[in-house]
Amino acid sequence: MNDFMLFTYFKKTAKLVYRVSLGIVDTPAIVLLYHRINKLDNDRQLLSVTPENFYEQINYLKKRYNILDIDEFIYHIENNIKFHPKSLIITFDDGYADNYIYGLPVLKDLKIQALFFISSANIDTNNEFWWDFIETIYDSCDINILREVLIESKIICDGKINNTEIYNYLHYFFKFKKANERDSIIAEISRKLNYKPKFQNRCLSKRELLNFSKSKYAVIGSHTHNHAPLSVYNFEEQLNEIKMSNNEIENIIKKPIKYFSYPFGMPALDYNETSIDLCKEIGFKAVFSNFYFQVHKWTDRYQIPRMLVRNWEFSEFQKYINKFFNF
Repeated sequence: MNDFMLFTYFKKTAKLVYRVSLGIVDTPAIVLLYHRINKLDNDRQLLSVTPENFYEQINYLKKRYNILDIDEFIYHIENNIKFHPKSLIITFDDGYADNYIYGLPVLKDLKIQALFFISSANIDTNNEFWWDFIETIYDSCDINILREVLIESKIICDGKINNTEIYNYLHYFFKFKKANERDSIIAEISRKLNYKPKFQNRCLSKRELLNFSKSKYAVIGSHTHNHAPLSVYNFEEQLNEIKMSNNEIENIIKKPIKYFSYPFGMPALDYNETSIDLCKEIGFKAVFSNFYFQVHKWTDRYQIPRMLVRNWEFSEFQKYINKFFNF
């Protein structure tokens, strides 16, 4: 944990301790983070919740908790207004087509609104996100053939990475590459392996995104163009990543983008003070991170924490939601 992360953590903790000491503890809200709604053959990153579990989870939340509309949630933070007990909102990252195909029908049926952050580079293409690519090649290719290709492409050195370490190594290797270099390497490996992206991993089409945006149960936000950590880019590159995403999505849905989430979303590691300043300058109403913390009326609206949801069975989901509100 570096100085920026320590400062952020202790600043939040100090605020909470101070308010407790004065007897002005306000009730927290939480932001839930989903990525995919699908039944996947492989899910090493544990990003997908089955449609059945998703319905059960949202139905439970509707009955037991105060699920806010997105603008209502932000209004509390903008105006320093205390949240009602058990308040929460639902968000999604990345822009997978299964959000529209399997997720939206559940939200419509239960009349619940969610906020969807879209990375724009893969809209209307068959391209996969890089983590889906490495998961598929690792699980489907002969490991010795894959190893030879990675050595030939100078991604690993022979003898330094054993076969059981390849997946984790590739994940770290690709995450902190700038998009143009990352995509070039993926294209080279794909050619050598004769690899084709899995249709199951596709992102939204333009038509799907437009229809998505017309639903009152979906609010569309942006999530950069290429889904690389903003921390790997300089000022101009970060600005371009954010603005390109905004412009491409706005051109499709014909609505302004008011909300943004940082790819991966850990302070300092994945975004930095430049990222925060840019989001303020661009004029987002709120920006979402991905670190484990509750939301209070005094929360920094350019670093809103979120709680990641896995494909938990119902009893486990209940346990985690209770933990999120009471840790």
